[in-house]
Amino acid sequence: MISSLHGKVESLGSDWAIINVGGIGFQVYMPTSTLSTLGAIGKEVQLYTHLHLREDNATLYGFALAEELTLFQTLIGVSGLGPKLALAMLSGMSIEQMVTAIATGSADLLTVIPGIGKKVASRIVLELKEKIG
Repeated sequence: MISSLHGKVESLGSDWAIINVGGIGFQVYMPTSTLSTLGAIGKEVQLYTHLHLREDNATLYGFALAEELTLFQTLIGVSGLGPKLALAMLSGMSIEQMVTAIATGSADLLTVIPGIGKKVASRIVLELKEKIG
């Protein structure tokens, strides 16, 4: 498991960055909140990471805050909610807004995020309200 990275920003994309750690470039997908903290190419960064393994792919997700990582891991535990949608959720609203929406059972607030319909929002609230609230 790769739990964190400390290295230099080598390249930036719309939802990813390549972080060079000891001469090895890791492509790391991240929410917009984390991307905005990276700064310029060549800057030293520290990221909390989650390595998502599938039989045909390994994808690394990175976060500036440990709280973002924890919420991401909680979200991907929801039935039918994968890492790409969890990342979209973290890009679509703040941690505080999301936790409040889930804790208060306000599924409609989650539907402002692209890819989250009423059914998925209701499932998120149902499965996480007790864990988060």
